[in-house]
Amino acid sequence: MDIPDWSWTDFPSASAIGSRPTVRCELNGWSALAAFLAGPEHAFEVPIGPQEVREQCDGESEVRRAPTDDERSIVRASVVEYLEVAGVPAPPEGIEWLLVLPSGSDPATFWSRLHHEMGQSTDFKPETARAVALAMSEALERLLRS
Repeated sequence: MDIPDWSWTDFPSASAIGSRPTVRCELNGWSALAAFLAGPEHAFEVPIGPQEVREQCDGESEVRRAPTDDERSIVRASVVEYLEVAGVPAPPEGIEWLLVLPSGSDPATFWSRLHHEMGQSTDFKPETARAVALAMSEALERLLRS
């Protein structure tokens, strides 16, 4: 098995989901990798919605605010780098994904089952990135296409 050769442009918009249950992929490398490997049959793109940064300093109450442009750039660079070392192309900017859940699954159960299906192959480092991506691809194949 290898990394799929589809492109991010192959992924349909969320309007094509219909009434099927979904889970939102958080804006991070792990979730972006899962969206890409799940493929255009199971992952749908949506514009990034409002984001929030939560800060708490020295025991004071939590402050919530919109991220700065610098913070958005840091997140973007982190996602691109994560995918790059796994052999996946950079995603389009301003997009996040919804994954269609397997029948009878809820978001927490889905992510738990994905980790379980991957076994010990979840330690993502540059030297293990490709193996983790392949293990995730195989796990998603079992979970989503069975």
